[in-house]
Amino acid sequence: MSVQTIRAASEPGWNDVALAMHGMLDLASDRVRITSAYLRPPQHFVDVLVATVGRGVTVQVLTPGPHAEPTVARWISQHMYDDLLAGGVELWNYQRSMHHAK
Repeated sequence: MSVQTIRAASEPGWNDVALAMHGMLDLASDRVRITSAYLRPPQHFVDVLVATVGRGVTVQVLTPGPHAEPTVARWISQHMYDDLLAGGVELWNYQRSMHHAK
């Protein structure tokens, strides 16, 4: 099994994770699946996701559903849903229980 470890940073902007995500999205040719307990991408990342769909790549994003704690985390995530959906990104909400992926 191959594993890639990326140094994380909590500050916004360009960091190792952002650079890796952009690179992977640029190279994707079939499907991209993303999950996040606290999805709040900046507009330029939303634009990259939509551009990836525009190249014919399926982009699926799994976000917290009704059991998210705190509820405000779910509300913050939803501010860009319209842009993502209009751009062809598939949004899925985890329904069974609290979703807290890393």
